[in-house]
Amino acid sequence: MVYHQEFWARGRMEGIPAVKTEKFLVFLLDYGYTVKEELINIVPVNFGDWTSVPYQAKKVCLVDVIPVSLQYSYEEEISLILKKSKYWDPAATRFVEAIFAKLPKTEFEPVTLNQEGTVH
Repeated sequence: MVYHQEFWARGRMEGIPAVKTEKFLVFLLDYGYTVKEELINIVPVNFGDWTSVPYQAKKVCLVDVIPVSLQYSYEEEISLILKKSKYWDPAATRFVEAIFAKLPKTEFEPVTLNQEGTVH
């Protein structure tokens, strides 16, 4: 359990800080986002007591999302064409982040998969 913004919530610690002065990263299981909190605001609980109620948030990922880039040509007249991009450039990342920013408490982190299908 973690005390965050004046309420208690179920959370899963994402890691232990290397330095005592750093805050802990805690994923809020019922809200779907990660917060930084001091150890004094984190209380360990019996795992079984809190798993009978399903979590209200899930971490999911979109697969095979291909960004597009705007290409232009100056032949007889200027033309703009949307084409599939081979990589996530900063503009594509900002575009998707802007979409997610309009949604309540969502996080976006672009990742790439290697040939085996695992994140690298």
